[in-house]
Amino acid sequence: KKVKYMADTNNLSIQLDTSSSIPLYRQLANIIRDGINNGEYRHDSQIPTETALSQKYGISRITVRKALEDLTDEGLLVRKQGKGTFVNVDKSITTNYPFMLFNDAVQQADYAPSTRLLSYSMDVPSKKISDFLDLQDGEDFVGVRRLRDAGSSAVVLETDLFPPSFDFLASEPLSASTNEILNRHNIFPLHGVNTISICYATEEEAQLFGIEVDSPLLYVYSEIKDQNLRPVQVSKQIIRSELYKLVLTS
Repeated sequence: KKVKYMADTNNLSIQLDTSSSIPLYRQLANIIRDGINNGEYRHDSQIPTETALSQKYGISRITVRKALEDLTDEGLLVRKQGKGTFVNVDKSITTNYPFMLFNDAVQQADYAPSTRLLSYSMDVPSKKISDFLDLQDGEDFVGVRRLRDAGSSAVVLETDLFPPSFDFLASEPLSASTNEILNRHNIFPLHGVNTISICYATEEEAQLFGIEVDSPLLYVYSEIKDQNLRPVQVSKQIIRSELYKLVLTS
């Protein structure tokens, strides 16, 4: 006999196999763990109750409780007295900044990385950015604005500004890693100065991240040069620090 369960968000048929040598509680734990990693259950969101899971899977509450206890011991779930069981927001992504790429850090934390392109534009920059990119007066930069996700959670709002010679980016898949794109063009961003500070979520940022307005965020401003010390880009990253942590090395 197999007990079928239809996931709420992605409509993929997931089964508990009672004939398997894998205990049912472990099968259920694996399904919930996958749901956390692929974003079906968001950070700090409440998972279904023991009764609801028992009814959905046709298994006992004791079996469900054992699965939840194991996931709590792993640090994936946290039980809140009188409220229920929640995805542990402390399961954050850690990057060895600035050497580890976003996609690598997200995959290392067992999440699925993805990128949403918000805008591609040509515009005149501020004097500070123009000076670093070595632009002529009135010369436009290439601007790429993207939202980087881990599972279903938006983690980093990223704005990258490039010299106009980088207009080849318009024909590139900007949902991919910009570093990998630049490497294919024999451009290797290797040198940079990074300034890290605190900022607070604007209305737009709060909507994109799914957080409250004025929530504290990390702001990283970077001026980056290539292997020949030519200016490559100015990067502005706004980061949800409760989900994505920077480890600085010297």
